[in-house]
Amino acid sequence: MKSLTFIIACLIVFPLASFCQTLEVTKSDLSFIRGDKPEYHAIHLAIKNIKPRQAVYLSVIETNSGTAERVIDYILETPYKKVITDTAIINILIKPEKDQKKAKTIILKIQAIYEDENLPSITDTVTIKPFGDKANIAGKPRELTEIDSARFTILTAGSLNFFGNQLFSKYVGQLDIRLPSLLGKNKRWGINVGVFTKNFYADSVYTGVGTFNVKKPGDTINYARKTYRRYAKNVFSVLGAYANPTYLLVNADDAKKSSLRIYGVASLEVLATSIKTTYNSFRLVDSTDQPYNTRITQNDALAPTNPRITPLNSTVTQHIITGFFGAGPQLVYQQNNLLNLNLLFLTGYSVTGNENASTTPVNSYSPKTSSHNIYYLAKGVITEKVTKLNATIGVEVRGFYPNSTGIAAYLGFLISPADFFKK
Repeated sequence: MKSLTFIIACLIVFPLASFCQTLEVTKSDLSFIRGDKPEYHAIHLAIKNIKPRQAVYLSVIETNSGTAERVIDYILETPYKKVITDTAIINILIKPEKDQKKAKTIILKIQAIYEDENLPSITDTVTIKPFGDKANIAGKPRELTEIDSARFTILTAGSLNFFGNQLFSKYVGQLDIRLPSLLGKNKRWGINVGVFTKNFYADSVYTGVGTFNVKKPGDTINYARKTYRRYAKNVFSVLGAYANPTYLLVNADDAKKSSLRIYGVASLEVLATSIKTTYNSFRLVDSTDQPYNTRITQNDALAPTNPRITPLNSTVTQHIITGFFGAGPQLVYQQNNLLNLNLLFLTGYSVTGNENASTTPVNSYSPKTSSHNIYYLAKGVITEKVTKLNATIGVEVRGFYPNSTGIAAYLGFLISPADFFKK
């Protein structure tokens, strides 16, 4: 009787003990973002309640009921039967496909077998999300494909003039084509081309020196030789074109859904500039008494009130064409659905058509000019990414030698036409 009871107990307990073993899949492993090249992914599997050194067979069966297609979308590289102990990895190769619009699924049936007995199976769904999907999967950073993608943008803005009566005084526009990943190993070489119209402003600009022979009231023997420095407000109305080859130096994403790119930039620019100069300030820097002689008579000397000496609010306009050849770093930082920060610093050589003045004529001003100059450009642009209008504020400081340093500030919208066709 005891032997029969023991036999019955074995028949009941041992099968139940084997079926107590259960399969579990790490859920965070079941969603993947499709990349621009073939990528391997791992699905981690655990068997609970397994006995020490006990081996089971693992079978992974593709049910073919998902929307993803074998070979075209993925390849399951785990053998049909694999001996495991307490953990296993199912390897899956996700093929690249940038035209995928919606998520695709793979439905897998995972079966563990111990001593020819099937343990309870599980069926799970693997999701393949489209290239560049913005979701945050398994703690990985969002794929900020926009920061690396080719883009055409249109800047339409108002120019901010802090030195005049009107804050918004002129129109600012720019057409920009950005191809950051074009050539070379890992496609680090790119190019940025475009055209723009902008306005730069400068105040208290030293524009030259003038020496004048001035009559001294009541003095018939001596006259005063006075030297003035001349200052002005400048408005630079610029129409320009640029072609900037770029090379990606730093590529960094983090888990806070942000991306950072640092580029080395070579810059080629041609600017057609209209310079409106308004003389508004003069400073006396030297005055000496000189006797009248046959060269300088009382008729030659100017009256102290002569407008030639300090022609306040007089205006002249100059047109020049300048070529700029430079290099420097560019930093692009993007925070998910919040903002894009673009910083650029360039320095190099500029060539204009102006000639140096060799002498300082008497009773006139000699402009401070030069035909060859070292220049610099510092530029910062912040663009919001909450809306498709991309409200933008930008500041640029450009060394416009021989004339002056100009500041351009603008507020407007940086529109990408492609954004309006996205869902």
